[in-house]
Amino acid sequence: EKAAIMPSPGQAVCALQLPEPKVVLTRVASERQCELSFAGNAVQTPKGLEYAEWTFKAWPPGSYQKQNVATAALACHILNRVSIPCDDAAIVRGVAACRWPGRYHWLEGEPPVLLDGAHNPHGIEALVSSLGEDPRIQGRPVHTLFSALQDKNAALMLQILEQRSSSLVVTPIHSRRSRTLTDLSSLSTKAEVAASVALGLRTIQQNARSDSAIVLVTGSLYHVGEALQKLTGAPGDPELGG
Repeated sequence: EKAAIMPSPGQAVCALQLPEPKVVLTRVASERQCELSFAGNAVQTPKGLEYAEWTFKAWPPGSYQKQNVATAALACHILNRVSIPCDDAAIVRGVAACRWPGRYHWLEGEPPVLLDGAHNPHGIEALVSSLGEDPRIQGRPVHTLFSALQDKNAALMLQILEQRSSSLVVTPIHSRRSRTLTDLSSLSTKAEVAASVALGLRTIQQNARSDSAIVLVTGSLYHVGEALQKLTGAPGDPELGG
């Protein structure tokens, strides 16, 4: 499905891939006479985040964003090569200026809250890995508020989160694709169930106040957006029934 968007002919840029999908992407690119480039790893050093000829002093938070930065930088470099101006200085400035609400989004407070719209098992794994590398979180209990849409593998996502969560609350989302309370309660024997995001936030914040912990809100961008609205008073999106 991802390979299907490659232009024929044209150019495409991919993040670093596991061997199996890399074979498929490479084959489709060859069939379509599409020049395919894979980004390498960006490495954090005392100088900053280094990738190819770039050194980024600032970049979006979350260790999983390192690969995203590398992929975006390579894409911009190729755009520059095909006469769409995007020089090295502009790439560094763009990465430093990137703000991505709801992606490894930290809110100070008592307790502090981390919101991340990881909405599939791979994203949850990347999030949990980032928690382990974040000095603000290392050694602190994590209390998690979770929700997911009907078409996601929520049971597996919860299995991954259970390994890092001191307590877990699940809640439905304001969406026609939300899981029901009954469905949510069947996903994990370790999770409490709250009837709404607002009630879930209240429960999980109370759980976290007793042990200098943090609150993690994850599982769906719909869920994270609603929680962010409740926590900050930010305006919500128009009702789309999504």
